[in-house]
Amino acid sequence: MDLLLGGSLGGLVFLFLFVLAVLWFLLPFAIFGTKDILKELSRESEKTNELLVELIAAIKGKEVPDSNSKFEENKIEVNTNHQNRQDLISKLEANKNDIGFSKTQKKCEVCQETETGQIIHNHYVCSKCRTKYLS
Repeated sequence: MDLLLGGSLGGLVFLFLFVLAVLWFLLPFAIFGTKDILKELSRESEKTNELLVELIAAIKGKEVPDSNSKFEENKIEVNTNHQNRQDLISKLEANKNDIGFSKTQKKCEVCQETETGQIIHNHYVCSKCRTKYLS
């Protein structure tokens, strides 16, 4: 046994265990260091998605604006839609504990994307929007 761990093989085993111990010690720092970066990326992704939704709402069913004046008209319409969504979210926040479920699936009234059966204060709200806006 002394010959096995005392020779060059023993040195390699010791070196391997030492490197493993150092990596095991550094692992939590690497995980927690990336956590903030991932949160920032997630926030930026959400901002980008919101801007894309506004852009789609601005050009949906209409031609892409050629001049700044047309763009301003579309911008007013998007801000109105955005304000309506904010009003709905405010209304839902006041009644966020009034939750029910329906067998009927309808589009989420907040994001207009996801089919859901979850109802908050007589409005269809998907789990994603509930978590994002009502938590």
